[in-house]
Amino acid sequence: MTPHEQQQLDNLMDNFDFHRVARTMRLLKWHWVSAEGFAVPDEACIRATVRNYARQAIRQATTGTGYQSGRGFIGTGGFHIEAHAEAGQLTLLYARFTLTDYTAEPC
Repeated sequence: MTPHEQQQLDNLMDNFDFHRVARTMRLLKWHWVSAEGFAVPDEACIRATVRNYARQAIRQATTGTGYQSGRGFIGTGGFHIEAHAEAGQLTLLYARFTLTDYTAEPC
């Protein structure tokens, strides 16, 4: 990772409300499947997972290997991690935790 990419990742990790997500997942008994089994993840596990997914999204966006040129995306376990890049330089790193979502298609 470049220093700029690391700075953006650090910013995400420092400012995303992981405690709130962990608390929500505990209250909803939101289980993840992992090598250790089927359990509600703790905050440390959530942080590690988001960090790993963000790195993958950054790599996809900056190398052009994502779902769209200049875009990287990982979505799983309630998380949506997205990275945007222009000319191989990271321009946006985005994380969201979603409880529910729906898009109506026109008939």
